Amino acid sequence: MQLVERRYEPARPVGARCGFARIYDDGRPRNEWNWVSEARSEMDSLWDNTLDPLMSETEHADAREKLTQLLQKAKNGTLIVEVGGKEAVPIQWIIAELKPFIEGRRGLFGRAPRLMRLYFGEPAAREQMLLALHLANKTNGDEGSEEQDQAIAESIARAHRWAAA
Repeated sequence: MQLVERRYEPARPVGARCGFARIYDDGRPRNEWNWVSEARSEMDSLWDNTLDPLMSETEHADAREKLTQLLQKAKNGTLIVEVGGKEAVPIQWIIAELKPFIEGRRGLFGRAPRLMRLYFGEPAAREQMLLALHLANKTNGDEGSEEQDQAIAESIARAHRWAAA
């Protein structure tokens, strides 16, 4: 008997759970956040102000606040995931990213600001699950493209590892 490796399959369309309120009769949202272990550790680092050594404590705090708002919007089904979206976009039609952007942010001491991204999935096999895969930062602008590409690749790899477990 040949073993078949399970691969991550997203719910379609990507981002549908975040954008359509699904609630229980008592008004609670049906969506639930779950975290792969690495993403949980990264989130803990954000709360400890150690996620990114290039970010100040204030920048960590601002990112935490905005990310918390986006996590709640996704859970409530009131976040729109769309190409070119301001708060969330689909990535390769497999996963999506939350973009906790702080308006008017400038980098400290003349450096480009760091932008945080939470990459997540909506597994087809788990109807109400929002699966946090990777919390990562990148430099704002073109110089951050390589960092972002690496984070996306890692996020997709984590999704496949999660599905295979």
